[in-house]
Amino acid sequence: MKIIYVLPVIVLSLAACSTPTTGVVDRGNGVMTVTHQAPTAYHPTDPLKITATKEAGDYCASLGKKFVFLHSKETQGRPIQYPESEVIFKCE
Repeated sequence: MKIIYVLPVIVLSLAACSTPTTGVVDRGNGVMTVTHQAPTAYHPTDPLKITATKEAGDYCASLGKKFVFLHSKETQGRPIQYPESEVIFKCE
């Protein structure tokens, strides 16, 4: 019976350790985006922007191209929404 109470706690704890990401998404015309979401509602967006920018730069480098930052959009966290950072870029 105790397992029923412990299992949800374990699952939620493991889920909180990861930062969901969309990976690189091709938006057309050479424009790409990467979005990172925080594991909790009360998390700063700066680290998310840094990791999303690094992922975008690594992606361009893997293609042998230069990362070109176009824009970023941060969404602050609220009790019903986790913070996000979206980086819009091109590889040239």
